[in-house]
Amino acid sequence: MRLAFFILAKSRSKMPELNIEQKSIVCREVKLSRDEKHLYIEAYGAYFGNIDSYGDVINAGAFKAFLASEDAGRVKLCWQHDFNDVIGVITEMGEDEKGLWFKATISNTAKGKDAATLIEDGALNEFSIGYSTREAEYPSEEETRATGVYRYLKEVYLYEISLVTRAANPKATLTGTERKDETQTTKNTNKMDEELKKQLEEMKREQQRLSDENKSLRQQIDEAKNNAAAIDEIKGKMTANEESINALDESIKQMTETMKGLVEHKAQTPSEAICKSINSDEFKNLVKDVVEGKRASGRMEVKLDTSAMTGTVIRSLTDNTIYADAQKKLVFLDSIRKKDVPQDKSVIVWVEGSFTDNTDYVNEGSAVGSADGASAEEKSRKLAKVGAKLPFTRETSTDLSYFLNWAREEAIMAIRNKVDTLLLTGSGADTNDSTKKQIYGIIGQGSTAFNATTAGCAGKFVAPALWQLIDAIDAQISLSTNDAFVADTIYMHPSDFAIYKNMKDANGRLLFEYDNGGFYRFLGKRVVTTSKMTAGSLIVADTSIWDLYEKLGFEIEIERVASTDSYVMYLRWRGQMVTPSNKKKGAVYVASIATALAAITKGSGSGSGSGSGNGQA
Repeated sequence: MRLAFFILAKSRSKMPELNIEQKSIVCREVKLSRDEKHLYIEAYGAYFGNIDSYGDVINAGAFKAFLASEDAGRVKLCWQHDFNDVIGVITEMGEDEKGLWFKATISNTAKGKDAATLIEDGALNEFSIGYSTREAEYPSEEETRATGVYRYLKEVYLYEISLVTRAANPKATLTGTERKDETQTTKNTNKMDEELKKQLEEMKREQQRLSDENKSLRQQIDEAKNNAAAIDEIKGKMTANEESINALDESIKQMTETMKGLVEHKAQTPSEAICKSINSDEFKNLVKDVVEGKRASGRMEVKLDTSAMTGTVIRSLTDNTIYADAQKKLVFLDSIRKKDVPQDKSVIVWVEGSFTDNTDYVNEGSAVGSADGASAEEKSRKLAKVGAKLPFTRETSTDLSYFLNWAREEAIMAIRNKVDTLLLTGSGADTNDSTKKQIYGIIGQGSTAFNATTAGCAGKFVAPALWQLIDAIDAQISLSTNDAFVADTIYMHPSDFAIYKNMKDANGRLLFEYDNGGFYRFLGKRVVTTSKMTAGSLIVADTSIWDLYEKLGFEIEIERVASTDSYVMYLRWRGQMVTPSNKKKGAVYVASIATALAAITKGSGSGSGSGSGNGQA
């Protein structure tokens, strides 16, 4: 058995050259394509110019020197910042005016397939970089107070780009992790030893640089003479350097011990290995942090060489893949325009106006008889809250970590799916305090029912087909909004799509056409099929009319159950859909395709009917 890993405590602004820091972004510009085996992605790993939660700003050109180095080809595409969990190959990388972009191929492995599914479903679209700062500029205290910028990153060294979920604590950083099993080859062990030696030399060089800088600062103190303010500033820099030097000393000691572990292969029994781990300072510190509430849980692994064990149990090969029914794909959550609800705000307010035009002829010398009318009404909406929880025990996390990881991802996907479904079917309404706190769904509050009379198509067609119904819906949107909105998307049930997919026009041309982006289009509109729609129903919409307000996005919190080895993972989301009354006319809901077709059929006697069957106004 050999335990070979290290965790270096990191203080933000310390060890600027070696610390592996992390920054996450939600990338709205992910481009996807695939073939039979692989998914190909194009996305951004970092953006220039924005202030993150640390007060850091990445300057344009910060990656330029690194991208020109040989190490640029060593950057990995990882899962959750785990160097041992690579999910693909970065094929190309560079800078543009927005930030660091990259192209990657997702590998056809079990983890790669899982990652590809989550990306395509829209469940994950957040990327994070693991890097160390090589050069930074620190603004004055006055500028920091005014702008919130703590430092400008001018040059960074990149280690990896990860696909990540949204973390509960975005400021949590892991300085470094290395784990090797006893079964690794000597070649891999030597390679790890070389990497650690290289990092150790970098630490020592940084330590020497800080010492030399302090010598120079001492000379500046002598030169400053009676300038008290300048002397205090210099002493502050010297104190910060001394703290960094001390942190480097501690890190060098830990890394040296880790390197010793690479060449010490003393065999231990399982009980000896466990006792050694429990008695280690690292384990004691983990327990202390959990008890004091500084972290939700701590993890420490002991890996055993089972080659000398007897019996038949180790002849079994366990497949750790969890086989379960897939959850429904996201449809609305990642396609509707999002707006953030600021801190200390929980109610969305907007103003709806109405204008009456009474412009007309007027006789010479006469006063205008009819006045135009204008009114405005303030509307408000409370945020809805959706939550879930996943209980688990310490044994589950240690004995069946692969199961817990799967359950965690499923729980995250489940709450996102619940919100996605409620965006369509939510029963939020201004009826009472209970309904006001529910999501105002598209069907009930974000669209208008189809009305053949409004469309001017009641009883106008002989044996109409679906495409004529779509034309009628387009007419309704055009007439009721004065051409302010144009439908771009059709939502329908998969069974309805199967019925109408092969429909042709009078010239024999298929009306449903498959485009290069992987979607079907009907009369120029993108077609989205989802089982969240009721069979026989239809929505035709200009998707720009919907706004989704979110408060902090999806939150994940892990809490220990007092006096037990049990934990609970809580998942929460707060937000609300808002569609002003005038914009509702830009989306038309058809509760029954058959009824709507009957309403526009010539001689059906339904010329004044809505053809919707849902009574929605």
